[in-house]
Amino acid sequence: MEQLILSLVKTLLSKNLAFCVYRFPHENHLRVAVDPVLVCDKSGGDLKIAPFARGSAAAPFGLKRLRGASEIQKLLDQIDFLPDSPLSYGNLPVEIGREGYNQQIRKYLKAIESGNVQKAILSRVIILEKPTHFYPADTFKRLVNRYPGTLAYLFYHQKGGMWMGATPELLFRKEGDVFFTLALAGTQPRKEDGLYTWRPKETDEQAMVEAHIEDVFRKYNCKIRKKEGPHTVEAAHVAHLGTDYVFEGNEKVNTEGLLAALHPTPAVGGIPLDESLQLIKQTEGYDRAYYSGFISEESEMGNMTVYVNLRCMQIGSDKVAVYVGGGITAGSDPDEEWNETIAKSKTMADVLQPAAEEYKHEVIG
Repeated sequence: MEQLILSLVKTLLSKNLAFCVYRFPHENHLRVAVDPVLVCDKSGGDLKIAPFARGSAAAPFGLKRLRGASEIQKLLDQIDFLPDSPLSYGNLPVEIGREGYNQQIRKYLKAIESGNVQKAILSRVIILEKPTHFYPADTFKRLVNRYPGTLAYLFYHQKGGMWMGATPELLFRKEGDVFFTLALAGTQPRKEDGLYTWRPKETDEQAMVEAHIEDVFRKYNCKIRKKEGPHTVEAAHVAHLGTDYVFEGNEKVNTEGLLAALHPTPAVGGIPLDESLQLIKQTEGYDRAYYSGFISEESEMGNMTVYVNLRCMQIGSDKVAVYVGGGITAGSDPDEEWNETIAKSKTMADVLQPAAEEYKHEVIG
């Protein structure tokens, strides 16, 4: 089945057709969704991919999930005879240097000092050379094997370009009237011994995310059934603070409204949200597009799983843009923030061989 899906992916790419191949955490099988125009049967689950902000030039789009080998093989046979067509990669953002990044942090700290915001996320891109022999499906398979505890995906859309990622951040999972979610914030390099000490900056950051999640679910009349944390969550090269929640809702909960209220969370936007989003727009100098947006799958029964799109890269015609970011608060240190983005970028850089060998960025100790 896996080889059949990967064969379909390679054919879809050669024909310039939209798709997403993905694997949920700790699952041992791949899933694939395609442009709805390619599928006769409109029943079944849907996949939605949305950008970080509503004003983004990157538009949200929906795909239809394929189920079973026969359906996949049928589509493969159907499109095999179509003519090959070049991909539309789109333009990559420009990488800023260390001094430019420091200036941006100073602008954030000034806004925090003035009381306009408590926390805001500052992101940047790291541009890498695209390997000469880069094969998207093979790189995706390497990503799946390397990071089993993440939502790993590869998607392509004619208007959105090609993206690949391995994100650990669950926004929520809905099963019937029950919602499972995770408040995740605070970052430090992963330690071999598993012994972590979390500073007030990081615990405060995580508490802001907790408060946001609890407030949104309360407004939608969902009650906390279970709360565990905060505890350390290891993900690839870094560790975070996380709190697990189980909320009990009812059949009247507007799931789409809940999703719109939850995202962007303080973990990708800031607090207060409107002011932090304005600061991000005025400072970062580029469109995040699908970075820190979300990927959601909805089943025929109305169950839904939504992940925030972190630890990702946009693949261009000859270069790759790795997207990274961190939460800036009053206690932020520019050198530490820079090092945090370096550590986060390695999730993607390490699967780009031999480009990862050329990845040389000085880290301040």
